[in-house]
Amino acid sequence: MTPRTPETQPLRSRATVVAAAGIVLATVVAGAPSAQADPGHAPDAPAALTVDDRTHPLNVEGAPRFGWLPRDADPGETQTAYRITVTAAGGDLAWDSGRVASDQRSYVSYCGPALRAGAAYEWTVRTWDRAGQQSPPGAGAFETGNSDIQWEGASWIRRATTDADDYTLAGTEVHPNTSPVVRARAYTAADHTYELHLNGTRADGIEDGRAVFQVGSGRSTFHPVADTAAQPR
Repeated sequence: MTPRTPETQPLRSRATVVAAAGIVLATVVAGAPSAQADPGHAPDAPAALTVDDRTHPLNVEGAPRFGWLPRDADPGETQTAYRITVTAAGGDLAWDSGRVASDQRSYVSYCGPALRAGAAYEWTVRTWDRAGQQSPPGAGAFETGNSDIQWEGASWIRRATTDADDYTLAGTEVHPNTSPVVRARAYTAADHTYELHLNGTRADGIEDGRAVFQVGSGRSTFHPVADTAAQPR
């Protein structure tokens, strides 16, 4: 009887061995965990929020422009989208930008309905990173300036004579009635320089606001707003 060699073994047996090896290989490959990229940390809330380059402006005119600094603990991360909401003081939503795919973070224009004059608003901004993770909201606030109608009744503080002199000091004192003053705001327009005094003391730290240079006259007109919790007179 002739002994069987590997070459003469039945094909059925060899096929069984190959199939068994295939099962073992498939089991090893299927059992290996798949490598996934680490998405990293979600962004932190945006910081350094500004409106028209100011932290909390009190006399915004027209459509405000928003700015912020994205924050993320992961190195090399970048903002891929943002969402801005603007609400009135009572909580009514004025504008929701929705999720905007953009890395812009400065001079982002308001695109909602016209804002009311002389009104206070709050706004928030969220950002997304490259992994699609969303940040908590950063919060800010601003107020709109007075309308032309609200300026009716205001008058210029001016010198009482047209005679030439070296300089003129002109001023107006305002005395509130007997009711207690909790908060006061002064809207001022002045050529060159001016001083605002509260209770006989010069009010410092007033934001200069917007300056408009009048071509032809060589004069600058300033439109600052002062807000205080003191009792002015």
